[in-house]
Amino acid sequence: MTGMTGIASAPSGDRATARLVSLFAALITAGCGAAGTQGAANAPTVTATSTTTTSAESRRAAEAELENLMSRLRLPEGAQRLTVSPIAFLGHAPESIGSPDFLSATQWWTVDEPMASIESWIQAHPPLGLSHSGGGSYGGPMVPDNALLKYTDKSAETYASPGLLIEVADTGHATTDIRVDAEDVWLPARSPDEFIALGTHMTLLADKDFYAKGQPPLFTKLLNAADGDALIADLNALPTNDGGVRGCGFDQGYRVIAIAIVAGVPEMFDDWTACGEVLVSRGGKSLTPLDTSPALNAEVLKLAGPPPAIS
Repeated sequence: MTGMTGIASAPSGDRATARLVSLFAALITAGCGAAGTQGAANAPTVTATSTTTTSAESRRAAEAELENLMSRLRLPEGAQRLTVSPIAFLGHAPESIGSPDFLSATQWWTVDEPMASIESWIQAHPPLGLSHSGGGSYGGPMVPDNALLKYTDKSAETYASPGLLIEVADTGHATTDIRVDAEDVWLPARSPDEFIALGTHMTLLADKDFYAKGQPPLFTKLLNAADGDALIADLNALPTNDGGVRGCGFDQGYRVIAIAIVAGVPEMFDDWTACGEVLVSRGGKSLTPLDTSPALNAEVLKLAGPPPAIS
């Protein structure tokens, strides 16, 4: 839904879903091609590889990535590993990710060299295979001169936002203390209910105001087999999101929902573009939120068209 206006805060999942169920009930009753798949005997098998990964396996992979990140660290000769933070300032991580599934590992080091020399050395010898992603120099009253160097690895199906944070602090005695944090977020496995079999009848429903009651939808559109399968492929390819707090654009109320009826139960995929998130529910029960994708947004825009003009 590229170009569609986003949403500042999510409406109640239960209220929004209940409203959509009632809006969609007429389609089910009328038998408008929304009876599920093309028949139990001919229903295609979902082939998404994500169904083979469990949440426990995802967490183990994310923990292994922390070890991998730490193994990429390079420090100058003479750096000594410490078991606890050498100064109070380095007792806390400089940054973290606001997710309940956040993971981290920490090391402390000290080097008998001035901070400027150590910072320059690390910049010239970055962690192997990682990409520099930011940082800066800081300091002030009651805060030692310090610098933060940030490096990132590629996300995977099982974890997101992997990074290595290297914080160097001036002790004032020609010695530099260092804190290193490996961080990532493990991604819970998608529910099997979130995968839709190819050949399932799909409907798009657009609503212009999720906060009004009794309002009919802007439109419903039953998709043909080719368009439905293209949409299903994009939905099945979405990863779970990291569960972090998301900043979203202003809510104009316009939403497009992809709906499947599986075994008589409505399953809804709400592509919340402004937050990069797809909210999923089945029979009124919320499932694991997913990350959206450019492919899905482009497909929905092609099928639903641009949002109506703001009145």
